[in-house]
Amino acid sequence: MAFLPQFMNPDANTATQALALGAVLFVIAVAVDIAYALGASSIAQRVSTPGANSRQGRLLGTIYLTLAAVAAVTGQRPTTE
Repeated sequence: MAFLPQFMNPDANTATQALALGAVLFVIAVAVDIAYALGASSIAQRVSTPGANSRQGRLLGTIYLTLAAVAAVTGQRPTTE
């Protein structure tokens, strides 16, 4: 059976193996999603203060102005064919 993963035993019940693999995948995916959510929550608490918002605004403004200056100096324009 070419469509089965290499680590599945074709002689055993493939449905049971597939369900077990699906359950393992689900548990791992939920654990990773929870880790992402907790990490994002932790970061959001630190960067959502009024002082942090002000710093972010200044940083982004500086980045955009720098990009505009580089584009103006290099004179590169998108080409259409």
